[in-house]
Amino acid sequence: MKKLGDVFKGAAGVLLLAGLAVTLAGCSSPPKEIPFETVAKCPTSDYEQREPKLVVVSEETELESLPMLSPPYGLDLDEILSRIDFSVYFLLGAFQGHQASGGHEIEILDIQQSGKKIKVRTKLTVPDSGATLGTPSPCHLVRLKRTDLVGTGKFAFVLVDVSSGKEVAREVHTLQ
Repeated sequence: MKKLGDVFKGAAGVLLLAGLAVTLAGCSSPPKEIPFETVAKCPTSDYEQREPKLVVVSEETELESLPMLSPPYGLDLDEILSRIDFSVYFLLGAFQGHQASGGHEIEILDIQQSGKKIKVRTKLTVPDSGATLGTPSPCHLVRLKRTDLVGTGKFAFVLVDVSSGKEVAREVHTLQ
């Protein structure tokens, strides 16, 4: 028969281990900052939906999944895209969505990885009431090194608007 003191010691040990497990579960490593390089910031594209969109291009054959982009004057985007080595890099395209007037812009500020989630934080610029005419669909296209990500397999790429802190688009894509 166990003594009452032994029962209390056992219960205290179980509670201590449970508390330690809860504490360790809440302690996760901070997100990893993923460097990127801007390929092009396009004032307009042929992406026609109104909501933002994120496109991941990890192979040359997937370039056709990118909406047609209208690069800034003097930039030969086709030439730049033809020189990307998809065994080393992949592309992310962030689209603001079709707008009723000009002056809109999307800019990728930073990219962070937490496990299999890649958070793409963006600034969505909306012009004042004196906006220009036109119906743009702005885009920011960036290049990332595959080796800068931790792991391979299926990732959830999440587009976040920094002004609201809300997720505005999500794309699940497999990277090998």
